[in-house]
Amino acid sequence: MDHFIPWSFVQADQLWNLVIACSACNLSKSDKLAGKIFLETVIDRNETLIAIPELGRREDMKVYSSNKLKDLYHYSVENGFTDIWTPKKLIL
Repeated sequence: MDHFIPWSFVQADQLWNLVIACSACNLSKSDKLAGKIFLETVIDRNETLIAIPELGRREDMKVYSSNKLKDLYHYSVENGFTDIWTPKKLIL
């Protein structure tokens, strides 16, 4: 498990900010921001999760919005998270 937006920036352990990652990817990503190519993938995943009644009613998903995630991504870049991470092998 890893944070899409670095935890050191948003301190968000909510479902909307968590992604599955192998241990090697988690270790290499560390405190870096994932490449922008993954932003829409995470947004699509979150919209799918919201559509699942058991998950969409979770408190952490009630406060989620795709615009919020996009803003947080851009704010993190503006606040110095410019070391962008991409996996060695891209799997979408």
